[in-house]
Amino acid sequence: MNAQFNLGIMYATGKGAPRDYKEAVKWIPMSAEQGNAEAQFSLGWAYLEGNGVTQDYKKAMKWYHLAAEQDHIDAYVHLGNMSAEGGEGSSFQEASKWYSLAAENGNTEAQFRLGSMYSSGEGVFQDDQAALKCYHLAAQGDYPYAQYAQCNLAGAYERGEGVSQDYQQAYKLYRSSAVHGIPESQFNLGNMYSRGKGISQDYQQAYKWYLLAIENGFKTTINGTREHLMEIRQLMLPTQIKKAEELAKKCLQENYKNCD
Repeated sequence: MNAQFNLGIMYATGKGAPRDYKEAVKWIPMSAEQGNAEAQFSLGWAYLEGNGVTQDYKKAMKWYHLAAEQDHIDAYVHLGNMSAEGGEGSSFQEASKWYSLAAENGNTEAQFRLGSMYSSGEGVFQDDQAALKCYHLAAQGDYPYAQYAQCNLAGAYERGEGVSQDYQQAYKLYRSSAVHGIPESQFNLGNMYSRGKGISQDYQQAYKWYLLAIENGFKTTINGTREHLMEIRQLMLPTQIKKAEELAKKCLQENYKNCD
């Protein structure tokens, strides 16, 4: 059973054999049919993505469910994601069930997504305290969901939602997330420097973080970001603008190390 699965994974990943998804799905189902949870999860992923097989969401769900019956944590998360994508109340409730199971087992993505559901009230009763609890747990986990959680926590501290308003704590969390390349945190960090919230007002730093947010594809309010750029540009000297552009370039080149 494991030998069949291992051979399938070699073909799927291209490690130890030429990458060949069709060959992979000859071997992985043999192991999945014998009850190997990892093989069941991998087969679900193949059907979800259409790797080596015709894309089939129902079959993906089937194999994820079988893996989940054996407490496969990533299967919980994928079932949650697929349920949430349904976009209806019952689907969100189903998603919250799967995310809860994964979150209880320490999965960072599930903790973040469950926190988002508590924050918005989708699939669960809206509960700022429950959202914060999930975000705090996720913030100690793995990239990138830990950094997404830090961004949401920062927003809560900035607005005083579920916690006492604390601009300094918001600044710290935004920055911790921003230096990992999270564009929303970079944009909000630019706002804090621009307005002098939680940190001394610094248009040069604000300009730098706005540039980085745009560079990293912050599309939600990209026009707003450019408006902020133009507003503070009028308050800056040409030398400050040039320095901010140099700092932004340096941040990207050095992967945010010493990004001051």
